[in-house]
Amino acid sequence: MGLFLVFAGSCKKDDDNELTGVVDAGGNVYTTVIIGNQEWFTENLRTTKYNNGTPIPNITSNSEWGNLTTGAYAWYDNDEATYKYA
Repeated sequence: MGLFLVFAGSCKKDDDNELTGVVDAGGNVYTTVIIGNQEWFTENLRTTKYNNGTPIPNITSNSEWGNLTTGAYAWYDNDEATYKYA
């Protein structure tokens, strides 16, 4: 649901018209694939801000997640060193 809110445009298609790319608000480029009439990321979302530049909160505690009413992100097991895309 929230993935579509961060798209900044800039799509490209290959010769088969099946693979496309998307650029998020942070300038990260993602490869996507068309399956039927839907477009899917082939990798995890890497942005940490919304397309208006507002930072997306990094939440590390279960209690914070339970009370959250906005978007947020987390690293698996709060392990940024292992999972952050370089």
